[in-house]
Formats: sequence, C-alpha cells, structure tokens
Amino acid sequence: MHTTENLYSAVTDRIVSEIEKGGLLPWQKPWAVTRSNGIGIMPTNAATGRPYSGINIALLWLAAGDHGYPTHGWMTFQQARQLGASVRKGEKATTVVYTTWLEPEEGEEETRRRPIMRTFYVFNLAQIESLPPEFSETPAEVPVESSYQEALKTLDGSGVKVEYRGSQACYVPSRDIIVMPSAGAFKSEEAFFHTAFHELTHATGHKSRLDREFGKRFGDERYAFEELVAELGSAFLCAHHDIQPGNSSDASYIAGWLKVLKQDKRAIFTAASHASKAADWVREQAAKAIDCPAAREIEASY
Repeated sequence: MHTTENLYSAVTDRIVSEIEKGGLLPWQKPWAVTRSNGIGIMPTNAATGRPYSGINIALLWLAAGDHGYPTHGWMTFQQARQLGASVRKGEKATTVVYTTWLEPEEGEEETRRRPIMRTFYVFNLAQIESLPPEFSETPAEVPVESSYQEALKTLDGSGVKVEYRGSQACYVPSRDIIVMPSAGAFKSEEAFFHTAFHELTHATGHKSRLDREFGKRFGDERYAFEELVAELGSAFLCAHHDIQPGNSSDASYIAGWLKVLKQDKRAIFTAASHASKAADWVREQAAKAIDCPAAREIEASY
C-alpha cells in the first residue's frame, strides 16, 4: 500500500474512532484557547498568518486537543529557524497534507491532470522556544459581541437570501433561499450561527455558485455526504469568527457519515476540501459587500 493510502486510512480511522466514542465530533473540539499573535480558534500558520484549510483544520484541532496545546498557531521546523527559534528537543511533529497536480507526460494517452497528495510536518507554537516576543504576547481580548457582529455581516454579505420564519431551519434549492427561525428561538448565539452557517454551506452548492456535484461516487449516500460537507463548512465558518462550533448533529446523520467514511477512506478528505472551498467562497463574497443592513436587523432581534 502506498504511503498516501496509509495516510488516508490512518486519518479516516482516527476520525471514525472519535465519532464512535460519542459526544463531541472531531470538528467540534477546537476548545477556546489563549489568543497569541492574533490567532484564535482557526488553525493558522503563525509564520505567514495564513489559516490552514481542508482536512488540515481537523487534523490540527485533533492534535491540539490530544496534547493540550494552548494555541492554534503552527509552523514548520524551517520557519521556526528563520525566526531565530528552535523546536524543543524530543518534540514530535504533526503531519499535515497538501495536494499537487501531476501533469501528463508528453505522449501519454491520459491527458487529465492527476492530484498527488504530499505530506509535510508542523509544530505547535507551544513546542517551540526562543520565538520573537510578538508570538507570545496576548493581545486584547476580542469582545464576543464583535465576533457575532462580524459573523452576521458574513451571513448577510454572502448574498444568499434568508427568510426568518417558522420553527425549522433548511435550505430550499428550488427557491434558492435559506429559511431560519428567528435568532431568539435558539438557545444561544453559537447555536444560531452553527445552524445558519450549516444551511449557508448547503447554499454554496447551488449551480450559480460552486455547483457542487458528487456524481456516482457516493451513490445512495450522496445526501449524507452533503450533510457532512455542510457540517464541516459550518465548523470552519464558526472558527473563522472565533465562535465555538455547535453540537447538534442528528443521530441519523452521524450514522450516514460513518457509513460513508468506512466505505471510502478518501471521503473525509473530499468533504473537508468541499467545505473549505464553501467557507472561502462565503468569506470572499462577504468581503466584497460594502454595507450589510440585514445584519443590523438580525442583531437587533437578539
């Protein structure tokens, strides 16, 4: 078996094991941490300031939880050296992945580019010593109200219409709208955003947006797979706003996810990739929005 296949299996088996334990899901465990160098819940390369994406988010959340790291800042051994710092002796790296594309060689019948997964290794800031002072400074705490306000702007700035009525939340593809209960109907602000971002992730799959299609790969489990994408997308969007991802997954969904993951060792990688693209699309649209009057109206309903 190839090394990449071993990695697919190892990651999938770990996530399946975490799900089967019950309680919080692997992507619902980015515990609140001590903010340092501006890094909050979202795993971020502390040297470049760039958030990680795809399956790496879940991998780094799991690693931080396993070892009790107080920060979600990471960097490579070489990046630490370039900053005049060093990894403490005996510390073990965490494996993360990236995809490169193998171009067909001249004369090959197959002309399609092929994805190749590569691995590299990172260390948490807690494993590194002699970092410049700014990496250990604790900035002023961001008021939770500010996080909610920014999340509301993201929701409104996405451009997807949201109707606040009824007692059930859903995305209606035929009308391309999200239906949500009023904000006050939720037990907490976190629950509201977890649900809203879940439905918003569904909406990104519309043909006018990311046109998310899974073909025959997941067969009868396509619905369960799309729910997994939406759940991950919600967790990623919440984390970008330093909002703790929710814990309201239906047992039937979880059973469907386990079936998909056990049948296809690459499924969690594919789902995380789709979720990350969805979260990026939402954030890009929100960044383009100049004014968000609906956000003010929603905020007033709390």
